[in-house]
Amino acid sequence: MYRSGRRLTKGMRDAGALRNGIPRRLPEKKPLSDANIRRIHSWLDDCVAKHGCCRTKKLPQLPTRVIDVGSSGGQNPRLLETDRQPAQYLALSHCWGTQTTFEGHIRLLQSNLQDLLTEIPIASISKNFQDAIEVVRKLKFKYLWIDALCIIQDSKSDWENESARMNDVYECSHLTLVATSAGSSNDGFLERSKPSVVDLPYRDDTDPIIEGTFSISRCVTELSWKLVNQTAWNTRGWTYQERLLSRRLLHFTSSILLWECRAIDSSEINAGKRQLDSRPRWILDHPDDDPAIVEPQYLVYSNYDRWYVVLSEFTQRNFTYTSDLLPAISGLATIFRQSYVAGDDYIAGLWRQDLAQGLLWLVDDSRKTTKALLGYWAPSWSWASIAGRVSWPTRTIARHQRDDFAVELLENPLRTAHEDAMGTVLGGYIRMHGRLRQLSCVTKPIEWGAFFRFRYDLWCGDKVVGNGQFDADQDDTAEEIWLLQIKLQVSGDGVIPFHPTALMLERISGSWLKFVRLGCAVLDENQLDFFDVSEPQDFDFY
Repeated sequence: MYRSGRRLTKGMRDAGALRNGIPRRLPEKKPLSDANIRRIHSWLDDCVAKHGCCRTKKLPQLPTRVIDVGSSGGQNPRLLETDRQPAQYLALSHCWGTQTTFEGHIRLLQSNLQDLLTEIPIASISKNFQDAIEVVRKLKFKYLWIDALCIIQDSKSDWENESARMNDVYECSHLTLVATSAGSSNDGFLERSKPSVVDLPYRDDTDPIIEGTFSISRCVTELSWKLVNQTAWNTRGWTYQERLLSRRLLHFTSSILLWECRAIDSSEINAGKRQLDSRPRWILDHPDDDPAIVEPQYLVYSNYDRWYVVLSEFTQRNFTYTSDLLPAISGLATIFRQSYVAGDDYIAGLWRQDLAQGLLWLVDDSRKTTKALLGYWAPSWSWASIAGRVSWPTRTIARHQRDDFAVELLENPLRTAHEDAMGTVLGGYIRMHGRLRQLSCVTKPIEWGAFFRFRYDLWCGDKVVGNGQFDADQDDTAEEIWLLQIKLQVSGDGVIPFHPTALMLERISGSWLKFVRLGCAVLDENQLDFFDVSEPQDFDFY
């Protein structure tokens, strides 16, 4: 409980001493109160002046298009096509909602581009966008970036070009506004759905001149970050990299404002800080930055392990279109390469110099994952070919124990939408060199167990040579299944049920030595020489 006297006389003046001893503030009734506007500017000024890890090495430039927010005195905003000139701007991170969210509201299309360059009718855009423009005006900034109004939504080329620049858009944003409390673009985020303060009038019956008001608010501690982490916004795929790329974020939650940057947390009520291991892992900070900020809880053995941690979290997110998986992580991939693996090649969500390790991803639950039945969004060997959470179990093995890989990349003729290979993959394959061996059959799964994830028996002749797990249960009807050796398995590996050492493949019908991935496998302890009878050969992996 917090107490704030609006009129205090006589003995109630003593309550001031008690009130001054309470380190937390009452939340404001409105998020854009004068006090909150001053507070936001104070957070910004302190961050810019004092936080080295929140500075960007880039010269902030305007994105391709921004919204000139105009003024609140009647001047409507308008779309501005820029020359990428240096200037400060704010960006919005929000949850779009369903596919029908924008019915009746303006988005940027090829047909209305010229109209919006003249004027954006404020009443014709969704409530989130109206609220974002109001915030920018209140904070006395001029430019705002919103994806639905700054990327041409019915132009594939413009969408691909602009989505490839997400790292610049959010990293260079002076501040990212987060519509944390809004489940869709129509909800808005400036009306607090949970009452912040309740006022209770007080009067002393024995002395009528003693009166005042008790203002009561829920006692919010570091648990206030549930107002961010347990929202629809924090489950969406695109918002994952938007949060990590942004240097500063201002969360408009259902009851309070929360400030988040790479150095500190804060809130309008001065709530307690989160524990380091509950903060986002700012893996994009330079390795020389404070390691408590960069890696607060995960032990990593190489820079590539940092990437697998990111992907394990990212693939838990929800996507309206699974084809967005690679574009929605491309901004992080761009910054990651610059910071940690400079000079390496990015191949459909993995890295060339650690490709063998990268291929050993494992689905969390094959019953809950799906693959593309229509269309194409990633090669079968990429984690991005799956709609569902994946992980890299062998990441937990020290590097000196897992360098015995048995497969080699020869060529990478993948076709991508951009020269830097970030983002959308259009098609193609990789050519590899390794040991393959055909299986006789795969039996029906044993009863699902939480500990043992490789549920299928793999047969060669009359012997079970190992166990496997399909990436999706729909794959268990494949007729011709092969094993590809990825890692040299030694005695003891097989008793670790989460550490795959081989891949299950299906030969493409009518072809020879052309394969697609079906899942992961581990050899039986008595079959560690299973691949010895096979000569290494070149093959194409689609």
